[in-house]
Amino acid sequence: MKNSEKIFIYPTDTVWGIGGSIYSEELSKKVLKAKNIDSFRPFSIMFDHLNHLREYVNLPSHLLDGWLKKFFGMESTLLVPKQCFLTEVGPWIIGDSDFVGLRCLERSEIKKVYEMAEGPFTTTSLNITSNPAIIDDAEAKGFFDTNCPEEVFIPRDNGPMSGNASTIIMLDESNNFKVIREGKFLKELKDHLGLLST
Repeated sequence: MKNSEKIFIYPTDTVWGIGGSIYSEELSKKVLKAKNIDSFRPFSIMFDHLNHLREYVNLPSHLLDGWLKKFFGMESTLLVPKQCFLTEVGPWIIGDSDFVGLRCLERSEIKKVYEMAEGPFTTTSLNITSNPAIIDDAEAKGFFDTNCPEEVFIPRDNGPMSGNASTIIMLDESNNFKVIREGKFLKELKDHLGLLST
């Protein structure tokens, strides 16, 4: 089986994550099963570089690379209308939602997953449902060994994870921002969003 047909366990800036190629409904089902989730939950989509994100997503022209890099560097997820995607986003990723979550982390581990998945991949926290998200390396490896040992585990190369949930900011069809979930850098992100209106 090719790596692109596997699910991956990998470190992020916040917690350990789990996901697989955005093109495979089967992989999304395997992720939910590994997390012991018996009903659909939406995923975000992870990119390893802004250049790759822009290959798939048509963002408003005022969201420049420098602004986006700082935004994603503050433990944040950007929800955008699904129409921004240049290809169809499968219902196994967003269900019946009109929005899709984007993350972009320029980390060596994310780059490895992006290459093996042969493109963007789904991302969600690594944990058994209702349990806290995993931030400990040994616990992440234990989850892998117990729940999906036939898949792919990416060891951590970078510094420690924060353990925070990401802040989720929605960009609606009118290009207005709305805070959906508050995270560690909420104040800084609000100030950053304010730069677009000055």
